[in-house]
Amino acid sequence: MVSLGFLYVLAVAVTALAAPSSASNSLVSSLDARAPKACTNPANLLQNPSFESSKISPWIYHPYYPKVTTQKIVDGGYKSNHALQVTGNAKLQNDQAFSQMKQNFTTCKVGRYQLSWSMYLAKNAAQGIDYRAPGMNIWVTCPGGAAQVAYFTFRPNVLESYVSNPRKSSKQKVDQWVNTVVDLGTLQAGNCTLDVNWNVNGPVKGDPVSTLTLKLDNFVIKALS
Repeated sequence: MVSLGFLYVLAVAVTALAAPSSASNSLVSSLDARAPKACTNPANLLQNPSFESSKISPWIYHPYYPKVTTQKIVDGGYKSNHALQVTGNAKLQNDQAFSQMKQNFTTCKVGRYQLSWSMYLAKNAAQGIDYRAPGMNIWVTCPGGAAQVAYFTFRPNVLESYVSNPRKSSKQKVDQWVNTVVDLGTLQAGNCTLDVNWNVNGPVKGDPVSTLTLKLDNFVIKALS
């Protein structure tokens, strides 16, 4: 017959083994703190992507030549109420209607990302002869490097595009919204910047004035993986 004293000792021993010590608790907490935290990117890493606030911020617009470049929020965007309209007007050969818009964004983890946006070029809204035709280029800078991801040339009746990934060139009609998608490849986690640059070169003597009026909307940077 088992004595009551033996059962009491056994119960105490089992309780002691089952309860973790304070040292064990401390170790578990330490390991939890050191474990990598899972993160989730938002559906769009950019803010005010369709200029729905009727203001340009948090985009930063910089007119390198304020007298010949302008920007304003206008009505009639792509599937939205607003769009950004940029203009450039180069009358003299040495005029450079160069302007830039950028926004900082954060990738919370290493992975593949995609950039897309929409733009509208009206007929005859771009004027410029040959290599002096107005243009736009887009750069993305992240930890590890920077890359030009797309380049565009604007002409009176056509929009010419050059996209880096997948690498292709194409021509689009004017008087319509054109949607462009660029695979940014694998980006490192950290602070990044999207730069959109426009340039309207001055005309050669005797050529017409170089001009550009362009609407942009619906910017999206999203994670693919």
